Amino acid sequence: MKEKVRKVKKKKCGEQPIIHREWKAEVALKWMWAQGWWYKRFTKPKELTILTVHNYNEKSLFERSMDFTGIKGYEVLKTEGEWKHTNKLVQVRDYIRNGRCKTDYLLFCDARDCVMWDDPKKIVEIFERFNCKLLFNSTMSPVGCYRYWKGEMYHKGLDEKLYNWSNRIGVWKRYLNSGVFIGKPLFIEEVLDFSLRYISDTITSDQGLIRTIQPIFHPYLKVDYGNELVYRN
Repeated sequence: MKEKVRKVKKKKCGEQPIIHREWKAEVALKWMWAQGWWYKRFTKPKELTILTVHNYNEKSLFERSMDFTGIKGYEVLKTEGEWKHTNKLVQVRDYIRNGRCKTDYLLFCDARDCVMWDDPKKIVEIFERFNCKLLFNSTMSPVGCYRYWKGEMYHKGLDEKLYNWSNRIGVWKRYLNSGVFIGKPLFIEEVLDFSLRYISDTITSDQGLIRTIQPIFHPYLKVDYGNELVYRN
């Protein structure tokens, strides 16, 4: 099950449409405000749903970047009670399952630490070049990795070979990050629904779940290891 990839240099921050690292995203948005950069310049592609999930009382960093750049029609799903990272998997799955997504593609971005940095039309163009059904961004951080849920996953039936495949050193020492993803809605629903079979009171990391099931859906599920679509450290 080895993933065959070609080595490419990771793109620097600012060379992609989305920035997904909190302090860099905050700096980027402040700079856009100060310079008037991209003010009211963009529109949402008709074929793309843009979605975020949070439980804040105020607008999130991501929403503020969308408003500043003029992108209307994005969706915000609110959760109640204590926040768990797996909340977003449930919310996005149910959004699709209930027939609310009417577009060819769905983009999810974390509310807290993402900003839209360029024209969202480029997002669809970049995704289509990957020739897959679902694309996640990547990170150099193994935090939230598989070893913490090994016993749980084995107990609930995940094959040991799949676990070992996931737990190998990431491509270019990078790993799947679940904070930003884009894909075809019905496939996203399938992947999220499958991952939620393994949720429990002790498994509250959406990233841990998705990383562990990653090989099951490969190569239809891919990772943006080179930061083509999203900047992440």
